[in-house]
Amino acid sequence: MQIANSNNVTLYEKIILGLLIIYSIASNIYAVSASSTYSLIEFIATITIMVVGLVWYIASLRNFSSLIFLLFLMLILFIFRFSYFALSVVSLGIAFSNIKVKNIIYIYKYLSASQLIFGIFAAMIGFLPMYNSKTGSFTFGFVNENIIGMILAVFALCIFFKNSGEFVVNRLNILFLIGVLFVEKFLFNDSTALVMIISFFVFLIAANGIRKVKSIQFVCVIIPLILAIFSFYVSYAFSITSVNWISKLNNLLSARIYIWNYYTSNYPLTLFPNNWQINTKIFSGAF
Repeated sequence: MQIANSNNVTLYEKIILGLLIIYSIASNIYAVSASSTYSLIEFIATITIMVVGLVWYIASLRNFSSLIFLLFLMLILFIFRFSYFALSVVSLGIAFSNIKVKNIIYIYKYLSASQLIFGIFAAMIGFLPMYNSKTGSFTFGFVNENIIGMILAVFALCIFFKNSGEFVVNRLNILFLIGVLFVEKFLFNDSTALVMIISFFVFLIAANGIRKVKSIQFVCVIIPLILAIFSFYVSYAFSITSVNWISKLNNLLSARIYIWNYYTSNYPLTLFPNNWQINTKIFSGAF
């Protein structure tokens, strides 16, 4: 298992990593404890990421398309009325726009590692809960087992990459990944993370073939649209009382389709804006 060194990482990228670590830890504590102090820290970290990213982005402007992209992000802020959700998305969009893919992997690797270390340590000393009070499953300081499962899955995939972007497979990486798969399934019962890990390696193995066949490339380009349409279909067609292939898929995806169904049923899409108040006590208003 190789945690890449930082020889090829710029000071700017290290600053973004540090801010993201502060943001993620504060966000996790706030999600568990609902403390306004950590909510404020989370907000300040978000604003700082945007300011630092914006200064770096403007200083690095090289062509007209970069300016158009920046204006597009500002438009998103305006459309969503400068909501905190839009602010988070735009700040990350600006911060990561000029970072190389291999260094984004580096940031994800150290960010996920920091989240896991802090969460487990905080749970061990009693600062954050060790279990999910609703399900009884281990959460190791996170608000639920799905979140720690997803962060662990991201870390397990990132360790296969060196700082140079080279994909490396060795005995230690494989053993660690096998261990993560068992933890995901039997400790966290998080099938979504399992699907993500398996899908990653399937696409990785097929990558060379995808590059050679244009028709497959076209399919890959339109897959997001196909999956979006499919997601809307299953969310509307899902029924908690029916046992069919959609309910089996719902179980495989850790009840994600059930969550989609709740929101599509109670807050359907409309052509014009509305003033609905989202019930954030049911799952999360982010959905």
